[in-house]
Amino acid sequence: MPNAHTTQLFTTLKVEKEIEGCSQDPRSNRKSDTIYIDWKISQEWWIKFNCDGSQNDRVALAGCGGLLRDSNDKWIKDYNRKIGSCDALHAEMWGMY
Repeated sequence: MPNAHTTQLFTTLKVEKEIEGCSQDPRSNRKSDTIYIDWKISQEWWIKFNCDGSQNDRVALAGCGGLLRDSNDKWIKDYNRKIGSCDALHAEMWGMY
């Protein structure tokens, strides 16, 4: 017999699954895969620059961002920007600008 905590957990998971289903476009048959990327510390006295851009066709918006870290993995600077409407390639390029 499930206890109160188990019942609460299953209720929460059920609601989460229902919400997730509402946010997906039913016309979309896109398959997504999770890819884990490992960040490695740079060589001594080097600065590592990571950037990314993304766009969403459904809302016609794009954005980009990035960060700089030193060879001790210490944060130096970060940035982000709303771009507006553009394709994924241009969003990625804005991330490097």
